[in-house]
Amino acid sequence: IVHLSDIHIERNSYREAAIIRRVNALEPDVIVLTGDYLNLSRLHDPTSIAHFRQFATQLEASYGIYAVRGSVEPLPGGMARLVKGTDVTWLEQETRSINVRGQQVTLVGVACSHDLEVDTLRLDKALANAPDSTLKLLLYHSPDLILEAAERRVDLYLSGHTHGGQLRLPMLGPMVTGSIYGHKYDAGLFRENNTRMYVSRGLGLEGGGMPRARFLCRPEIMYLELEGTNTPR
Repeated sequence: IVHLSDIHIERNSYREAAIIRRVNALEPDVIVLTGDYLNLSRLHDPTSIAHFRQFATQLEASYGIYAVRGSVEPLPGGMARLVKGTDVTWLEQETRSINVRGQQVTLVGVACSHDLEVDTLRLDKALANAPDSTLKLLLYHSPDLILEAAERRVDLYLSGHTHGGQLRLPMLGPMVTGSIYGHKYDAGLFRENNTRMYVSRGLGLEGGGMPRARFLCRPEIMYLELEGTNTPR
């Protein structure tokens, strides 16, 4: 699985070309996208929207590309416009079971509103028809549903949103994460009960009033290899 988050496209450039080249070189079975596809300064820019589509159509994954809404896609209509004409499967409070090399995986897609009560109800809606016998992989933009996901026995949870702080200070860590848990789940691998969560540092810069800079916090393409009992070697 390749996990991409917080791409924040303004215009396609050498950065986007490098991401596509590196992702496709990994030959992923599945690519998952966990929100914030455009820069805040370009949310309604037709060129930026078109460039995201160009970016998405160049990604290659044998068993599909799956995405959820993040902070900068607050309405379903905006997300529908983004993925139109691409091979991206957009999950909106729903599950999708896929068979990858003989192993069943259930993708659970939940849109992020940053309202914990609302998004917990969305998680419950998405999980309502999820089979217990398969690995459940939650896609949700922020790490803030970790306790709720652990309580509901989600196996793996992939998120972003924090940018790893984007600007990190020596000894002190991230300046701002945008999470209700502060620095606790800023970036990397975490475990709550039997739920493992990976928070991506993301790829882009948020834009708007935020600085277009990273410090001690490199952008990240996250590559994850899962091995099931029925997976052929």
